[in-house]
Order: sequence, then structure tokens, then C-alpha cells
Amino acid sequence: SRWLTIWRRMPEARELWVLDLASLPGSKIPQARRIWSSDVSVPGYGVKGNWLYTTDTNECPRFCVVRYDLTQSVPKAEVVMAQQQGVLSHLVVARDAVYVVESVLNHSRLHVIENTGTRQIKLPEGAVAAMDVGPDGKGTWLTQVDWLKPEQGLLLLAGELQLRDVGFAAPTTKTKSDYVSRVEWAIARDGERIPYTIVQRADAKADGTAYVMMEGYGCFGSASPPFYWPSLTAWLERGGAFVRVALRGGGELGADWHRAGRDRNKPTSFEDAIDVAKHLIRVGITRPGRIGVTGGSCGGITMGMAALEAPHLIAAAALSVGAFDPWRMVNSTSAGARSIRDIGDPATDEGTRRIWALSPYMQALDGAQRPAFLIMNGATDYAIPLWVGGKMVARTRAAAPKAKPVLWNIEWEAGHNIGVDYTAVDTDQMAFLFWQLGHPEFQHNL
Repeated sequence: SRWLTIWRRMPEARELWVLDLASLPGSKIPQARRIWSSDVSVPGYGVKGNWLYTTDTNECPRFCVVRYDLTQSVPKAEVVMAQQQGVLSHLVVARDAVYVVESVLNHSRLHVIENTGTRQIKLPEGAVAAMDVGPDGKGTWLTQVDWLKPEQGLLLLAGELQLRDVGFAAPTTKTKSDYVSRVEWAIARDGERIPYTIVQRADAKADGTAYVMMEGYGCFGSASPPFYWPSLTAWLERGGAFVRVALRGGGELGADWHRAGRDRNKPTSFEDAIDVAKHLIRVGITRPGRIGVTGGSCGGITMGMAALEAPHLIAAAALSVGAFDPWRMVNSTSAGARSIRDIGDPATDEGTRRIWALSPYMQALDGAQRPAFLIMNGATDYAIPLWVGGKMVARTRAAAPKAKPVLWNIEWEAGHNIGVDYTAVDTDQMAFLFWQLGHPEFQHNL
């Protein structure tokens, strides 16, 4: 390509710059130009000919596709695909067309933007986990997955009307009829509809007996798509239900969903988790005391706060590499510096107040009722160091020394997500939650 694109992530914005490589033979160092900026993450960008394609949120919070004519000195955005009913989750630019995935959790369709117009192709059930250009830079390659459905490779060649199954899906001993995965909606305290995915045995009844493992993230506009999780069957076989909540602050429903759970709106993220827990009880999935929450990294803030705020509903929390102390982390960790835009800036009075209100470490109150905690850390974690988890363990134990247990699991050779034995993590996490939620097979006399 004639054009070099540069993606720049700033504290307050994301930016796209371009450099005209045709100007390189000159004696002067060429100047890059900033073409586009946004306060939220985007699903993709790329150059086709002299056009830069990306997405925009101006009057289309679920994203619309725009393009910029790079031959113009001041390119203007031209909308080439308007906002759709779902959220644009992936975008790649190939030599023949621009390929865009529109999703609502695990329901998706593919848009093909060609010179002659745009066409749509319905995708099989399951979330799009990855997307890239196809062979020779034409067409597109998709990877789909669901919680109990192995990754499946799909290929659409240039000009074709149907996707090809490339046949690399891993074998599985479970049939689709053994378990069900469905999208449901709960009503939050402010009236917003919160989507969540629930995975259960196909014969599960709404009799209030399920042991619920509820997971959420809700940070940085990041969507949390499903992944193939065969260990989950160990939870489901014993009467468990798994719930993944699309918390506000994440990107599952677009830019406005992100904005609704950041800055001064950040408490909405953990309030959504509490409201979904109430909904699960109301519709007969479970009952108070049979809900355990999980979350990692920034999800340790949202789900940790939900656990502290609603111990009458949530009996236990298993939190991995949690960012429990964002006030101190800001000036000493990479993850803390990243969180300024979404959580708060400790250099300002308002930002400090926000951080204190959102910090599980600072909200663990002396003598207050709290759930049991399993805190998991990697000793070589560069993003959220070991001391962050250690402080949370010490604080929660000191705040209520005779309350439910607080356990600390350290993987000495693991990092933030590298070198982790996920089978061991799943085993520890599920056994801990079953123990604290009262499953009869996991009780003992510690």
C-alpha cells in the first residue's frame, strides 16, 4: 500500500494517523497526518486503495462504517454502512471488499461491502472470536466459538455467497442436546436492559436450586466473547449454571454501553452485576447464597465490588489478578495508568473520590458482612503485581477476621495471563465456589 497507518492510543482518545510512503524518497522527513480520533475502541480499520476504512460513533453508538479519501488534504468521513440493529464487533479490509461482523452476544451476521453495494450473510450460532483477511489478501477468515462448542473455522472466498467450513473444529464428547446456551435480559435499577448468557444442563429446572457462577468484566469498552471451555461441564454436571453478564463499561453493545459504565458512571458496572443476580433469583434460577462471582483484572474491581455490596445475595467471589487498589496502582503499574480514563485520575479531587468509591480494597469495611474470597495472583505479573492481591487479602481478613475465609493462591511462575495452568485454576475456582455455595459434595471440617 502507498499508505502507512499508525494506531495511537492516548490517555483520552484513540487516534488513526497516516503517512504517505510515496513521499519517502524526498530529502525531508515526511509528516504523518491524524485522520480520525475517538474516545472509545473500534472494531478495526484498514486501507483499500486510497481509502482508509474504519468505524465511527458520531450519531451511531453501535458503530457505522466510514471511509476517508487519503488523497485529500483534509479527508472527511463518508458513511458507507449505516448503524445496524446489532453492534459492529469486527472489521477487516481485504483487497476485494470490506468485511464487517454485526453481533448481539452470540448472534451474528457478516456484511460484505463491495464496490457494487453491500450484502449480508447469516452466520451460524456462536460468537465470532477472530477475523482476518483470507488467502492472497482476498475474502475473509472467521473463527466461531461458544462455551461448549469448539472453535470452528469458516472461510468466505472473494465473490462467494456461502461460507465454507474448513473443518478444524476439535472433537467433543458432549452433544448439543446435553447443554443449552441462551441469551437473556435483566432489568437494571435504572430501567436499562442488561443482556447475559446463561449455560445450563438441558434438563435444568427453574426451581431455585442452581449453583450460579456469574462472571463479568465491564471495563475499557472491551467485549468479553465466549471461548471454548470444556472444564465448564464439571460445573454444569453438578447442578451449576454459568452466567456471563455484559456489564455496562464493556463494549458488547457499542460505544454508549462503554460510556454508560465509565468515569462518573463507573458504579453502574457493579450495580448491573447485582441487578442480574436479583433477576436470577426472581426468575427461579437460584436463590440467595447460591451465587458466586468471578472476574479478572479490571473485572476484579467490578465483581469484587458487587460481592462486597451484596453479600446477602453473593456468597463467594473467586477473583484472579484483580485490580483491587487502583489508587496506588495508577502511578506504579501499567494497568493502573491505563485505568485513568475509565475509573478516575488520582491527580484530581473528583478522580480520587471516584477511585476510593470503586476500590474493593478501600470498601472492605471493618465489621461488615462480606462473602468468602479466593484471590488468585501470578508472581511475575507485570500489569497487576503480586502486592495488589496481597493487600486485598490482608485488608479483607483484618476487616472481618471471624467471617468467611479469604484464601490466597499464588502461581509463582505465572504472569497476568501467561504461564497459567488454567485447568488447575478452574479446579480451584469451581471447588472453592461449590464449597462456599453449600454443595454437599464439597463440604469438609476445616
